[in-house]
Amino acid sequence: MFHKIRILLIIASFFCVITGGIFAQQVRELRTGTTVNGNLREGEEVWYSVRPTGNGVLIVETLGEKDTYLEAYDSSYNMIIENDDGGENYNARISIMADTSRTYLFKLRYLYNGESGPYSIRANMSSVSELRLDSWVSRNLNGGEEQWFSLRPSGAGLLIVETSGDLDTFLEVYGSSNNLLASDDDSGENYNARLTLLSEAGRTYFIKVRSTGGSGTGPYRVRALMGAISELRMDAWVSRNLGYGDEHWFSIRPSGTGPLLVETSGELHTRLTAYGSSMEYLLENDGSTNSNKAKLEFLGEAGKTYYVKMNSPGSYGGGYNIRAIAGSVSELRMGSWVSGNLQGAEVRWFSVRPSSAGVLIVETSGNADTYLQIYDSSGAYISENDDGGTDYNARLEIFSEVNKSYIVKLSQLGNEPISYRILASFESIPADAGNTTRARAVQIRPTDAVQVFFRSSEESRWFRYDASARTMLTIYTSGNMDTVLVLYDGQGRPIAENDDYNGNNNAYISETLNSGTVYIEVRTFGGQMGRTTLNIEAWQRQ
Repeated sequence: MFHKIRILLIIASFFCVITGGIFAQQVRELRTGTTVNGNLREGEEVWYSVRPTGNGVLIVETLGEKDTYLEAYDSSYNMIIENDDGGENYNARISIMADTSRTYLFKLRYLYNGESGPYSIRANMSSVSELRLDSWVSRNLNGGEEQWFSLRPSGAGLLIVETSGDLDTFLEVYGSSNNLLASDDDSGENYNARLTLLSEAGRTYFIKVRSTGGSGTGPYRVRALMGAISELRMDAWVSRNLGYGDEHWFSIRPSGTGPLLVETSGELHTRLTAYGSSMEYLLENDGSTNSNKAKLEFLGEAGKTYYVKMNSPGSYGGGYNIRAIAGSVSELRMGSWVSGNLQGAEVRWFSVRPSSAGVLIVETSGNADTYLQIYDSSGAYISENDDGGTDYNARLEIFSEVNKSYIVKLSQLGNEPISYRILASFESIPADAGNTTRARAVQIRPTDAVQVFFRSSEESRWFRYDASARTMLTIYTSGNMDTVLVLYDGQGRPIAENDDYNGNNNAYISETLNSGTVYIEVRTFGGQMGRTTLNIEAWQRQ
């Protein structure tokens, strides 16, 4: 019994050496206000622990001539943030909101594994100033400096942060968990920064101001204010007057899922920008191809709120009208071409409903450069395609469910008026061969062209080829999917791998093999679903 316990203790000690060597024994202390010098070998990384001396901004940065890389972690080794060239020259620099009750860990390495040589790393604390709403704060930035502010809005709404002055400034806004929420360089007047985000009541935001490029020096001003958001009701024109350089914000909440069209009218040259419910950018239009009138159309989901910003591309002022309406959807019947015209940024929406499960194909025909996007009936995005068809036509394929409706968006990549044709067709698919593991690989023969179906994301399909003699084996995929091929020997050891071959997304491998069994893994890049064709050619060699 004692012998077994001794063995277990040895194993546990060995495990601690292996797993804890870097994460505990080799972590070096880096005190705030100090600089540490060291030397890194090729491919080496070194860890430092920093305990802040007060609440505020903890800045850890490197100094020297080498291209360094820093990663910041909490005490449980959860990554917080990483940086490459945030410091001077090619040095790394990380700034995080720190808590005196926590210890932070920083991993340092050179960006390139072949680099080696001396380095310096230092840690400092920086204060955070309170930024009150509607009040300009004047400061001066030195080269390479960054200044931090905290802001706690009293209510939810549209939070606008902006700078003014002659200095080219850069703004970043972070949440209390050091997560970057928004950033901007030149959206304000001249080279000033201006950003907008939706704020939550009672939440603290941290604002970082620096000069663009990190080397600018001079005075600047910064302020935060709450912007108004007006409700834009469906089917009702709203008339407003835009001040010079101003912007107006509207919220829209559609009652059902479907195309949502927002447009302006009037003499003012307008620009519309649409955002999702989390303020994620969707699309914009400035009306340059439609007599100053802006118009955009996207798929809205029932129960979600969308936000639209209205401003003038030339910072002009004047009166305008704006409205939101539900866009029209045309039925796309299986096997029947539908013809139509598009004017500039116009889009067309279609619904299609396969009668059984299988592969749904939607494609265009004509001389225009068309673009297709497809969604399910709840508005969830599924797939898109640009040039998958003949010439510049679009073609996309998805696995469809029985009696489920899909929504297709057709647009073009140019601005000239075009004619188009669009077709939906359907193909049934064979039963699933179940070859998702090497143990269940399906045998293939020379000259085979096998349809490979990917029914779920991150799925692989496996095949085997038995060579009776020394053989030149060539395998490649064909189709519109971005595929990856891996060739293995009989014991499952990789022989060759390929992703994109000869400028397209298909994969290609050609190898000379001895007699025996090899395995072929086919997968998609990024977990796409759909189908490709696996082609195989083989020649016996002397």
